[in-house]
Amino acid sequence: MLVDSETLEEALTADLATLGDRLGDDAFAAGLYRALTRNAWAGPVGGHLVLSWAQAEALVNGLRARAGAGPLALAQTGGEGAVSDAVGGALGRMGWHHRPLNASGRGRFRRPPAG
Repeated sequence: MLVDSETLEEALTADLATLGDRLGDDAFAAGLYRALTRNAWAGPVGGHLVLSWAQAEALVNGLRARAGAGPLALAQTGGEGAVSDAVGGALGRMGWHHRPLNASGRGRFRRPPAG
């Protein structure tokens, strides 16, 4: 099943919105931004999503606004592509998995084997 990037981004945003107060934590939000960049993310709806630095920053700050937190300057602040245990675990529990992008900026994603 092919899923377009807009549908994937909406699904990811909806899942991330369930993190509630964690989105107001500046360190967690910065870690989320880093994880969303330079990685291809695949979720429970199929397909994979690759966000630019600006798209990831806008997504994180939009979620923070919903949670009542102010925006952060995140784009190109360093560590892009790093996935912390806290962020990776939160996304993993929601059914999202990542693969680093290759040097061309394209991600080839293969879902990990079940089990």
